[in-house]
Amino acid sequence: MREREGWRWFSYAPEDAKAAQAELNRLAAEGLELEEIWFCAAKFKHVEGRAPACWVEPARWTSMRLKDEEKQREYLELCEEAGWTLVDQSRSMFWFKASPGKAPAPIQTDGGVEWEAVLRGALRERAWQLMGLTVFWALHFILRLLLGNVHFWELFLSDSAMILMACLSIWLVLDILRGAHVLRYRSQCRRSVREGREIPVPSQGGARLRGCAGFAELALLACTLLALLAIGSCALAETENAADEAVLNIFTWEGYIDYETVIKPFEQETGIKVNYATFSSNEEMYEKLSA
Repeated sequence: MREREGWRWFSYAPEDAKAAQAELNRLAAEGLELEEIWFCAAKFKHVEGRAPACWVEPARWTSMRLKDEEKQREYLELCEEAGWTLVDQSRSMFWFKASPGKAPAPIQTDGGVEWEAVLRGALRERAWQLMGLTVFWALHFILRLLLGNVHFWELFLSDSAMILMACLSIWLVLDILRGAHVLRYRSQCRRSVREGREIPVPSQGGARLRGCAGFAELALLACTLLALLAIGSCALAETENAADEAVLNIFTWEGYIDYETVIKPFEQETGIKVNYATFSSNEEMYEKLSA
């Protein structure tokens, strides 16, 4: 069946660049030329015969250091001289297309070394994300327990807390699964390099799922923020209700406390209602208490 041109879902993680390369090769063989990459989609158009070759390369220089920027610039200049036109740079990958009238070969010095660096970066990203989730989770519960007027069980069994824990748990599981895949794929790459074989290509289905992981994490982040807003709103409502229900009863000698200078400012500042009554003699006090 002939593939249709136009926009299509095209989202891959850096560690799955080989799977992206395999799909681009298949589409080029069917006459679909890559025009542009945008976010999680790619635009293709039909051409006569085989489309120009494409090449996907994980970006090994992702920091903002001047040394890395210079290496990246030199690398892109080398690619341009070899006949590769940069289509886009997104999701930590370079997307190249062969310049008109040229059939360049991918530029690689040592595939094993390059992929070791890419996979180390993917593992480092997963580790930082897991650490961030753990610190966020711990700080949230500690601050809620120390600063909030809540019972210990409410940190885990209230509706908003359970939603928050569910979002963070799913996020944690996704990170662990992706980290386990990177470790397993890294082991396969090392074995292939030792045996003199090409770097293995991840399965297309698995690569597509992992390409969606970033959007799943964004959705989980949105749900987490909504859960935190719900928790804050509930805490604020409980505080306001407690203030509305709080009443202070004062029964003292007449002239002992001035209402205008003491009680009225206290009510305005705290929101606590004060029932203020006075007596001028013991007999009046007994009469009012027994009434």
